[in-house]
Amino acid sequence: MVRWGAANGVSFDPKKTEVMHFSRSKLETAAVIRHGNVEKHPEAAMRWLGIWLDRSLSFRVHAEKWTAKSQAVAYHLRGLTNTIHGPLPSATAPKEESAEAFLQWVKTVDPTTWIVYSDGLLSSEGAASYGFAVHQKDLSICDGSGPLGPAEVFDAEATGALEGLKAALNLLGSAARGIVVCLDILAAATCLRGTPSDSSQAVFVEFQALAELHGATQVRWIPGHTDIPDNEQADKLAKAASLLPEPEGA
Repeated sequence: MVRWGAANGVSFDPKKTEVMHFSRSKLETAAVIRHGNVEKHPEAAMRWLGIWLDRSLSFRVHAEKWTAKSQAVAYHLRGLTNTIHGPLPSATAPKEESAEAFLQWVKTVDPTTWIVYSDGLLSSEGAASYGFAVHQKDLSICDGSGPLGPAEVFDAEATGALEGLKAALNLLGSAARGIVVCLDILAAATCLRGTPSDSSQAVFVEFQALAELHGATQVRWIPGHTDIPDNEQADKLAKAASLLPEPEGA
């Protein structure tokens, strides 16, 4: 192949070269192919013109890939249909009442529980940033923030929740404590608890994996911009982070 390419003025990129041996018999060893100075090991499966090929051409991998895609679409559709089953706006409590209810809830929380307040921000220039603060009752334990570059406030909220949870889990004694992550965008809180959205899906999946591993992590919506001190701290951190340079590759 390389000789043919050289003779016809065609070059092949070793990084994009894939090798597969097709055989219905069980091979003890699969020969390695050399592409110039690079050894190319046979793949278990490869995609060609949209079709996943496996060594025995059983198309089992192709079926598995498309089944996974169809299930993901079904989960997203299920999430969309669930959005119609909420109360009417007239039936929801005013933000002031929700804030008071939240403050009353905080008073009933186990004193050993850590509450992570997270917030996201989108500047007038379109740059997103996040901030979080970890509290135990009225004691601030740690906080953090960071810029995201061009993104949506939804993505910033999700990232703030993830980074806040990571910070809490890295603290000494986190395994023995309950953790409640609070954020003021209901859609983001819903995705953290259930089916991730397409936007920031990797962030939601990582959050859910960490929460499941910890075993005592909860997510709670909190009304924003209602002068809840700990949540305002996260908001100020996000605003400060929006002034920082964008991360590389943003």
